[in-house]
Amino acid sequence: MLEVNLIFEVHCHQPSWVKHLHIDSYNTRETESRYRIYVDEDLITERNWSWKWDNILLNENIWVNGDFDSIYTLNLSPVLYNAAQAKFTIKNLKIGNVLGEIKQLTDLQIEYKLINTL
Repeated sequence: MLEVNLIFEVHCHQPSWVKHLHIDSYNTRETESRYRIYVDEDLITERNWSWKWDNILLNENIWVNGDFDSIYTLNLSPVLYNAAQAKFTIKNLKIGNVLGEIKQLTDLQIEYKLINTL
């Protein structure tokens, strides 16, 4: 098994009503946006989205184990109280330390395969 460095962008668009409801005295469960990152069925991380502005992206940099010639799926799973409170997307996956083939499946899924050059 190889240690594989996955680098990608996480984008989040929140409607204006979410930004206006997010006040200290309000129950933040209704406006808090979070996401989980999976590779296949393995949970890699869960993060709170605490930025209140649009056009913000996060550069994720994670390490996972993988094998050559196996196909893996990187998934972003929104964790939302109301499905309309945020729209997440993942973009621009790069494999930092190994050659690979990358295919964007949906806004929330990217498939990748590690290539052995030997």
